Amino acid sequence: MSEIFFHDTHLHIDLFKEMNSIIRKIENQKSYTIAMTNLPELYKKYSKKYMDFKYIRFALGFHPELITKYSYQMNLFDEEIKNARYVGEIGLDKRKNINDYEKQKELFEHIINECEKAGEKIISIHSRNSVTDILKIIKKDFNCRVIMHWFSGNMDELNLCIKRDFYFSINPKMLKTKSGRQIIEKIPINRMLIESDAPLATESNIYDFLFMKEITEFIAKIKGIDCINVSNAFRNNFKDLLS
Repeated sequence: MSEIFFHDTHLHIDLFKEMNSIIRKIENQKSYTIAMTNLPELYKKYSKKYMDFKYIRFALGFHPELITKYSYQMNLFDEEIKNARYVGEIGLDKRKNINDYEKQKELFEHIINECEKAGEKIISIHSRNSVTDILKIIKKDFNCRVIMHWFSGNMDELNLCIKRDFYFSINPKMLKTKSGRQIIEKIPINRMLIESDAPLATESNIYDFLFMKEITEFIAKIKGIDCINVSNAFRNNFKDLLS
């Protein structure tokens, strides 16, 4: 897979049984990886334990499906955001936990305000049935880079996110649904990144890099360009994300 730019912008590595062996595999493959956490206490634990690795970085997360139950950890989030470069998984989820959705929005707005105060964060956002609310909370002059993780909004919402220069991380499950393929077709190639969302999306305790080849080949086909150019676009997008 020499033509592939190895990267994964949304991996839940702490949910794997063999977390340490997967980290070694990522380092050996030289695959640039952003590992999500679901709670601030988990970020604090893993970011310190694995701080010396080159290719994997942990993101400070507060998953929308957990944020109201563990809202007492917001003080820890506020403390850790001062030094965290990557933030995720954060966002809103209107499909589940509908009863506490207003509380979700309140806490998400606080997180976004803290990210803006700290500045220059790279943020992976969960937006199930909630893109419009997220766009209201994240202002147009927001000073952080936004990745829309597994985008599933409508086309109007997609176009608004594209106009805001958001990135979109694409996983293999998106290739397998009509709505997912339609979304991918509309995303400019200079806004695309790869994600696995493993093991949640893959439903497997095995992590390999074949999904990166699958996504690269799919993008090449729908955009009518070769895999090398797609891989180069991914590389440039990732560099731009970090700049």
